[in-house]
Amino acid sequence: MIKLVERDFESFFKAPFNTYSSDTPYVSPMKSDLVRFLSSKTNPLFENEEDFTFFSATENGNPIGRITAHVHRASNTLHKTKIAYFGFFDCPNNLEIATMLLKACEEWAKAKGFSKISGNFNLTAMQQIGVQTGGFENAPFTDQIWSPPHLPKLLEQNGYVQSFPMTTFEQDITKLDAAKILSNENTKRIEENGFTFAPVNRKTLDTRLEDARNILNESFIDNPMFVLVSKEEFDF
Repeated sequence: MIKLVERDFESFFKAPFNTYSSDTPYVSPMKSDLVRFLSSKTNPLFENEEDFTFFSATENGNPIGRITAHVHRASNTLHKTKIAYFGFFDCPNNLEIATMLLKACEEWAKAKGFSKISGNFNLTAMQQIGVQTGGFENAPFTDQIWSPPHLPKLLEQNGYVQSFPMTTFEQDITKLDAAKILSNENTKRIEENGFTFAPVNRKTLDTRLEDARNILNESFIDNPMFVLVSKEEFDF
């Protein structure tokens, strides 16, 4: 018997381990990190516990699927949208289970007054995003989502359409000519534009991290879906 449970963290955490075999490239976030993510007390993304929920699908008590439903208030404000999100979508190749999880998110979003739902976001566009649609023969890099080929098919069967295709590129840095990238001419041009190179050590770490946050925000401000990362989020 398949059953949907809400806000049961243990089943939420265990679901992908029961769903994806050990020979897949799936790597789970650390349990302690997921605990921090799914709490308004620790995660600055959420104003309160009403901003999110999470569901697990169990079969005879065995968790085999999961999903989050949540809101990113800063994104809706910035982009003038009214969108809810789903994330951490993991399930077997089973349409009944996928539909049960997605419908739970859709109903949550409607009850909150949202007119649209989008995903997969774990939990924002500045974190892990999307489901894998190709390149399954390649291993994922650090902090990249791996998901099985059946997930995009299950989404399409539930009426979802692709909206923001992305590609990962691989560059062998051992074959790059560092002298051409950072030639004297390029270095001079960088310095003329006000850039400086600063060391990172224990004494300067806090300052350099804040520099990194500001550079990140300034560099990505015009990118689709990007939202300025607050100091609280960056520190988190």
